[in-house]
Amino acid sequence: MSENTQEWFAVHTRYQHERTVLSILQAKGFQTFLPTYKEVRRWRDRKKLISLPLFPGYLFVNDLRERRIEVLSAPGACAIVSFQGIPAAIPHEEMEAVQRIAANPEKLRPHPYLKNGDLVQVASGPLAGVYGMMVAEKDDCWLVISIQILGRSAAVAIDRHCVMPVSPGLRTSQGFETVSLSVASKAGPSPGCSVRCA
Repeated sequence: MSENTQEWFAVHTRYQHERTVLSILQAKGFQTFLPTYKEVRRWRDRKKLISLPLFPGYLFVNDLRERRIEVLSAPGACAIVSFQGIPAAIPHEEMEAVQRIAANPEKLRPHPYLKNGDLVQVASGPLAGVYGMMVAEKDDCWLVISIQILGRSAAVAIDRHCVMPVSPGLRTSQGFETVSLSVASKAGPSPGCSVRCA
Protein backbone atom coordinates (compact mmCIF):
# COMPACT_ATOMS: atom_id res chain seq x y z
CA MET A 1 0.00 0.00 0.00
CA SER A 2 1.52 3.27 -1.09
CA GLU A 3 1.19 6.38 1.02
CA ASN A 4 -0.36 9.60 -0.26
CA THR A 5 -1.75 12.83 1.12
CA GLN A 6 -5.40 12.10 0.40
CA GLU A 7 -7.89 11.42 3.17
CA TRP A 8 -8.89 8.03 4.54
CA PHE A 9 -12.42 7.07 5.58
CA ALA A 10 -13.83 4.11 7.52
CA VAL A 11 -16.34 1.77 5.89
CA HIS A 12 -18.46 -0.46 8.11
CA THR A 13 -19.13 -3.95 6.75
CA ARG A 14 -21.32 -6.91 7.52
CA TYR A 15 -19.95 -9.56 9.86
CA GLN A 16 -16.90 -11.29 8.34
CA HIS A 17 -17.29 -9.40 5.04
CA GLU A 18 -14.21 -7.20 5.38
CA ARG A 19 -12.15 -9.08 2.79
CA THR A 20 -15.09 -9.44 0.39
CA VAL A 21 -15.73 -5.68 0.41
CA LEU A 22 -11.99 -5.06 0.18
CA SER A 23 -11.69 -7.12 -3.00
CA ILE A 24 -14.73 -5.50 -4.61
CA LEU A 25 -13.55 -1.96 -3.90
CA GLN A 26 -10.05 -2.74 -5.11
CA ALA A 27 -11.52 -4.06 -8.35
CA LYS A 28 -13.34 -0.74 -8.72
CA GLY A 29 -10.05 1.12 -8.43
CA PHE A 30 -10.30 2.30 -4.82
CA GLN A 31 -7.21 2.46 -2.66
CA THR A 32 -8.06 0.40 0.41
CA PHE A 33 -6.48 -0.66 3.67
CA LEU A 34 -7.45 -3.59 5.88
CA PRO A 35 -5.09 -3.85 8.87
CA THR A 36 -4.73 -7.41 10.16
CA TYR A 37 -3.01 -9.27 12.96
CA LYS A 38 -1.76 -12.83 13.40
CA GLU A 39 -3.28 -15.22 15.91
CA VAL A 40 -2.72 -18.90 16.63
CA ARG A 41 -5.95 -20.89 16.58
CA ARG A 42 -5.87 -24.31 18.23
CA TRP A 43 -7.95 -27.35 17.42
CA ARG A 44 -7.79 -30.80 18.99
CA ASP A 45 -5.32 -32.17 16.48
CA ARG A 46 -3.53 -29.09 15.20
CA LYS A 47 -2.89 -25.39 15.48
CA LYS A 48 -2.71 -22.77 12.75
CA LEU A 49 -1.51 -19.18 12.45
CA ILE A 50 -4.28 -17.15 10.85
CA SER A 51 -4.73 -13.54 9.79
CA LEU A 52 -7.69 -11.61 11.26
CA PRO A 53 -9.00 -8.04 10.82
CA LEU A 54 -7.54 -5.74 13.45
CA PHE A 55 -10.79 -3.73 13.61
CA PRO A 56 -13.54 -6.30 12.91
CA GLY A 57 -16.31 -4.88 10.75
CA TYR A 58 -14.24 -2.02 9.36
CA LEU A 59 -11.86 -1.28 6.52
CA PHE A 60 -10.45 1.99 5.24
CA VAL A 61 -10.92 3.62 1.84
CA ASN A 62 -8.94 6.51 0.43
CA ASP A 63 -10.61 9.64 -0.98
CA LEU A 64 -14.19 8.41 -1.46
CA ARG A 65 -16.09 11.70 -1.21
CA GLU A 66 -17.20 11.75 -4.86
CA ARG A 67 -17.82 7.99 -5.04
CA ARG A 68 -19.92 7.24 -1.97
CA ILE A 69 -22.62 5.41 -3.92
CA GLU A 70 -20.04 3.08 -5.45
CA VAL A 71 -18.74 2.21 -2.00
CA LEU A 72 -22.14 1.60 -0.46
CA SER A 73 -23.30 -0.47 -3.45
CA ALA A 74 -20.58 -3.05 -2.80
CA PRO A 75 -22.18 -6.25 -1.42
CA GLY A 76 -21.36 -6.44 2.29
CA ALA A 77 -20.73 -2.70 2.73
CA CYS A 78 -23.12 -1.25 5.32
CA ALA A 79 -22.10 2.31 6.00
CA ILE A 80 -19.51 5.06 5.87
CA VAL A 81 -18.61 6.53 9.25
CA SER A 82 -19.85 10.12 9.06
CA PHE A 83 -20.28 13.34 11.01
CA GLN A 84 -23.60 15.12 10.49
CA GLY A 85 -24.17 13.15 7.30
CA ILE A 86 -20.73 13.92 5.83
CA PRO A 87 -18.06 11.18 5.61
CA ALA A 88 -15.60 11.75 8.45
CA ALA A 89 -11.94 11.61 7.49
CA ILE A 90 -9.67 9.71 9.86
CA PRO A 91 -7.15 12.15 11.43
CA HIS A 92 -3.82 11.87 9.63
CA GLU A 93 -1.86 11.09 12.81
CA GLU A 94 -4.16 8.19 13.73
CA MET A 95 -4.16 6.73 10.24
CA GLU A 96 -0.39 6.95 9.89
CA ALA A 97 0.07 5.27 13.27
CA VAL A 98 -2.19 2.35 12.31
CA GLN A 99 -0.45 1.94 8.96
CA ARG A 100 2.93 1.81 10.65
CA ILE A 101 2.05 -0.66 13.38
CA ALA A 102 0.23 -2.87 10.85
CA ALA A 103 3.57 -3.49 9.14
CA ASN A 104 4.31 -6.04 11.91
CA PRO A 105 1.10 -8.11 12.32
CA GLU A 106 2.92 -10.76 14.39
CA LYS A 107 3.46 -8.18 17.17
CA LEU A 108 -0.03 -6.72 16.91
CA ARG A 109 -3.32 -7.45 18.62
CA PRO A 110 -6.72 -5.79 19.19
CA HIS A 111 -7.07 -3.94 22.47
CA PRO A 112 -10.11 -2.72 24.42
CA TYR A 113 -10.77 0.90 23.52
CA LEU A 114 -8.46 3.05 25.61
CA LYS A 115 -9.44 6.69 26.07
CA ASN A 116 -7.24 7.66 29.00
CA GLY A 117 -3.74 6.61 29.98
CA ASP A 118 -0.09 7.58 29.95
CA LEU A 119 0.55 9.29 26.62
CA VAL A 120 3.95 8.49 25.15
CA GLN A 121 5.88 9.00 21.94
CA VAL A 122 8.15 6.39 20.40
CA ALA A 123 11.63 7.91 20.34
CA SER A 124 13.53 5.33 18.29
CA GLY A 125 13.09 2.30 16.06
CA PRO A 126 10.70 1.70 13.15
CA LEU A 127 7.80 3.40 14.99
CA ALA A 128 9.74 6.56 15.90
CA GLY A 129 7.42 9.56 16.16
CA VAL A 130 4.25 7.54 16.76
CA TYR A 131 2.07 8.61 19.71
CA GLY A 132 0.01 6.23 21.81
CA MET A 133 -0.89 5.06 25.30
CA MET A 134 1.51 2.85 27.23
CA VAL A 135 0.19 -0.34 28.84
CA ALA A 136 2.39 -2.73 30.87
CA GLU A 137 1.48 -6.38 31.40
CA LYS A 138 3.90 -8.42 33.50
CA ASP A 139 7.15 -8.35 31.49
CA ASP A 140 5.54 -7.03 28.31
CA CYS A 141 5.04 -3.47 27.22
CA TRP A 142 2.37 -2.44 24.70
CA LEU A 143 1.79 0.76 22.76
CA VAL A 144 -1.96 1.29 22.29
CA ILE A 145 -3.11 3.18 19.19
CA SER A 146 -6.74 4.30 18.86
CA ILE A 147 -9.05 5.34 16.05
CA GLN A 148 -11.20 7.76 18.01
CA ILE A 149 -14.17 7.95 15.65
CA LEU A 150 -14.52 4.16 15.69
CA GLY A 151 -13.96 3.74 19.41
CA ARG A 152 -11.46 0.98 18.58
CA SER A 153 -7.88 0.40 19.71
CA ALA A 154 -4.97 -1.85 18.80
CA ALA A 155 -1.77 -2.64 20.67
CA VAL A 156 1.72 -3.38 19.40
CA ALA A 157 4.50 -4.92 21.47
CA ILE A 158 7.31 -2.46 22.05
CA ASP A 159 10.51 -2.05 24.06
CA ARG A 160 9.75 0.22 27.02
CA HIS A 161 13.15 1.88 26.56
CA CYS A 162 12.09 3.17 23.12
CA VAL A 163 9.38 5.51 24.43
CA MET A 164 9.30 8.80 26.27
CA PRO A 165 6.44 10.47 28.19
CA VAL A 166 4.54 13.31 26.54
CA SER A 167 3.15 16.42 28.21
CA PRO A 168 -0.63 16.30 28.74
CA GLY A 169 -0.80 19.60 26.87
CA LEU A 170 -0.06 17.76 23.63
CA ARG A 171 -3.16 15.56 23.86
CA THR A 172 -5.39 17.90 21.88
CA SER A 173 -2.72 18.88 19.33
CA GLN A 174 -2.09 15.21 18.56
CA GLY A 175 -5.79 14.42 18.09
CA PHE A 176 -6.45 12.55 21.33
CA GLU A 177 -9.92 14.00 21.73
CA THR A 178 -13.16 12.19 21.02
CA VAL A 179 -15.71 13.39 18.47
CA SER A 180 -19.42 12.53 18.43
CA LEU A 181 -20.13 10.84 15.13
CA SER A 182 -22.87 9.08 13.27
CA VAL A 183 -22.78 6.47 10.54
CA ALA A 184 -24.13 7.17 7.08
CA SER A 185 -25.53 3.93 5.75
CA LYS A 186 -27.42 2.80 2.66
CA ALA A 187 -30.59 3.70 4.51
CA GLY A 188 -29.32 7.18 5.42
CA PRO A 189 -27.75 8.71 8.53
CA SER A 190 -28.34 6.96 11.84
CA PRO A 191 -27.26 8.04 15.34
CA GLY A 192 -24.27 6.45 17.00
CA CYS A 193 -21.31 4.62 15.56
CA SER A 194 -22.63 1.13 16.02
CA VAL A 195 -24.52 -0.14 12.97
CA ARG A 196 -26.06 -3.58 12.85
CA CYS A 197 -25.84 -5.25 9.47
CA ALA A 198 -28.20 -8.10 8.79
